Order: sequence, then structure tokens, then C-alpha cells
Amino acid sequence: MKQHPNRLRALCGLLFALAATPAFAQQVVRVDVPFEFGTAKVTLPAGSYTVVDRNQIITITDGSGKHAVAVVAQRFHPDTATGKAMLVFHRYGPRYFLARVVAADDTTSDLTMSTAEKRVIQELRDVRAARNSTVPQVVRVAAAER
Repeated sequence: MKQHPNRLRALCGLLFALAATPAFAQQVVRVDVPFEFGTAKVTLPAGSYTVVDRNQIITITDGSGKHAVAVVAQRFHPDTATGKAMLVFHRYGPRYFLARVVAADDTTSDLTMSTAEKRVIQELRDVRAARNSTVPQVVRVAAAER
């Protein structure tokens, strides 16, 4: 008799897991980035990239497969919808850091700030403390859903 409730629980758990799977489907965008940029512990050159968001892991690969990186991100759905895929970068002088990936369905993933970006912010604070100008310029690069 006790096996039936356990089987029912297991079946309900499986159905719940299958129902949740579409919410975590991967997002793929193609983008041409016109400048060198940093993410995680890697600096990537300007070029064409494929960006794949798989359950809070973002993989960024260039067309040749020569440059690739995977980073952890926090996924969310913003209050306002744009319907446009894009990458959002933080710019500090001539340095760019990938900060956010937005898919055409407005699924948005914020990347964890890299050590290199934190170091640039600290350097700017040291140099420009009197001017209070460590806030990054936000740069958006349009992407195409694939």
C-alpha cells in the first residue's frame, strides 16, 4: 500500500520537471562586436560571436572556434520588453566588459562582474576620486536571434 503514494510522488516530480524544461530552453544570439572586450578571466577580440544561454551558463564562441569562454549569469525577465536581442557592455575609457545578454524574447542574463572589471573600477577610483567618475558608460550592441 505504501508504494503507491511514493510512485505517485515520483510521477508528479517527473511531470513537474518536464513541465519546467521549456522555461529553461537555451537562447542563442549572433552578434558582431566591433571592439575587444573582457568577460570572466578572458579578453576576446573584436569579431562575430555566437552567444548561447543555457540555464545561467553563457557560452561565447567566435566563428572560428578559436576564442571561447563560459561564464555564470543570473537570468531574469525585465519589467519592460524591447523584443530586441542585444549584448550590453560596461565601458571604462577604452576597455569594455560584457555585462548582460538579452534575447529577442527579453530573457535577460546578468553576468557576474569579472575581477578585471573590478580592478579597473578600483584604478579609476584611485585616479579620479575627486571627480567621482567611476560609473561605467553603458554600450549596447544589437544581436540577431538564431
